[in-house]
Amino acid sequence: MNIGCKYLTGGEKVMNVKITSDCPASCSFCFERIGGGYSPTQTASVEELIDITNVKLADYRVISILGGEPLAYPYIMEYVAGICANKDKIYLTTNGLLLPKMWKVADYLNGINISLHGYNEQTAEKVMGSSPDFAELAKAIYLMHEKCGIEVRINCNLHSTVFGEDKFSFIGGVPIDRMKTTAKRLGADVLRFCELQHTSREDGFMSLEECFPGSAPQHPLRDGCIGYAAPFGGMKIELKAACELCSRFKYPNAGQDETVLEAADILRKRREEPHLSDFQVLYPDGTTMPEWIYEEGDLKNLLIEYQKVHDDLSEKKRLLDEASNDDLKNEIARLTREVAEMKRAMNRKYEPSCSCW
Repeated sequence: MNIGCKYLTGGEKVMNVKITSDCPASCSFCFERIGGGYSPTQTASVEELIDITNVKLADYRVISILGGEPLAYPYIMEYVAGICANKDKIYLTTNGLLLPKMWKVADYLNGINISLHGYNEQTAEKVMGSSPDFAELAKAIYLMHEKCGIEVRINCNLHSTVFGEDKFSFIGGVPIDRMKTTAKRLGADVLRFCELQHTSREDGFMSLEECFPGSAPQHPLRDGCIGYAAPFGGMKIELKAACELCSRFKYPNAGQDETVLEAADILRKRREEPHLSDFQVLYPDGTTMPEWIYEEGDLKNLLIEYQKVHDDLSEKKRLLDEASNDDLKNEIARLTREVAEMKRAMNRKYEPSCSCW
């Protein structure tokens, strides 16, 4: 195998939880904001989401809670309290706006990621639409360290509005250095600079190579998407590159690359046999999928319907094992044909897209 991407070959059973679609920020690059993801209008109860996490997806021991903004979910404390005893690791990603009032969520976490895309409140607001109070955020991080003992990572997307040479003097990497200083003052253990996914230069894309020459991962799909720069005052500096599957802009000719084709085959198999995938996404309505849904229109609907039919077929087969029944056999035969046809339809429309976070 030529793939080093842990999202595809990591071996751990990992579940992402999109606990809500609501978010008080309005990041200019957000795929969810422009309607690219699956944002159901109906929601399951917190009890149902806990049950799915603990029972249906019991084997998925590493949980990453995302959104929207997870802290905007009214029952976030009940959810994390309800799953923490059954999971090995739980992480949560937040934009930090609500964290000063809700830092105690860290009691149930192994780590927290704060998405902060500017080195002061003014630059953060330019990208995010609104900014956390940095002084209050620093207090929350201090309390999470002191009271909960968890690692805090700041994720900073490289957006040209803040880090581009057309807006600031880039000599000596000034905006990058300011971001390092800010993250250190806030109390972060790790600062991760990330390339934007599914984004063009016109929409703000900047490459890691522009900001960290020689340090950025050169072949993220083959060798892994995380690289490292020199630590800053004891704080780790990570570099997360967009890979060939999540940046058509960065890799316009990647379609026939051997590694990309191999990765596409892994993702296609996940879709066809979702119950065998070592990766799952739980959506607010209780839908589970073996990947993030980024597609528009017909394919998005087809993916969701396929999952439901596949689950129905699995349940009917389980019932047949318990008691033979001719009507059940006929229903299984019908569902098997339906699954096969939907699988063929998906493959006709399929475009592989990585969705690691």
